[in-house]
Amino acid sequence: MNRKTYYDVPTQVRFWSDDKEGMGTGILTGIAYHDQIICACCGGIFHLDDDDKTVEILKEMDWVDFSEYIDI
Repeated sequence: MNRKTYYDVPTQVRFWSDDKEGMGTGILTGIAYHDQIICACCGGIFHLDDDDKTVEILKEMDWVDFSEYIDI
């Protein structure tokens, strides 16, 4: 899979992680921005690096705006 490692705008993604020494393994969801993913499950930071094969973007998803549901 051709992996994109830099995001100019926050992008919702499904990703696979094999980070056995860090945050965890499996298919996760999060927000990719610049060269990182903020995990929606644990809040951890996963770094996107061409040399590191422990994180792979599986799918970029459309952004869903739910701000109208937030009562400020």
